[in-house]
Amino acid sequence: MSSMLRITVIPNARTYKVKRWDDGIKVYVKSKALEGEANRDLLSFLSCHMNAPRIIAGHKSRKKIISLENEKGEVDNIVEMLVEKYC
Repeated sequence: MSSMLRITVIPNARTYKVKRWDDGIKVYVKSKALEGEANRDLLSFLSCHMNAPRIIAGHKSRKKIISLENEKGEVDNIVEMLVEKYC
């Protein structure tokens, strides 16, 4: 079963950070927003913690919807861990 996660991406950050934001999370990535670099960086970062992340909306926007092959409860637990670890 797949889950959805709303993410606001902040490119060109000094370090990776994850914060609660609106109805999802805000993720700071190190890559610049050029030619999909920030998207690849985001997916690489998420794939270290979640199963099969895919951008399904917002390919050229900071606001994205990500599809995950994790259960909803599992995603909530992972998000909490990421917020604590990368705040």
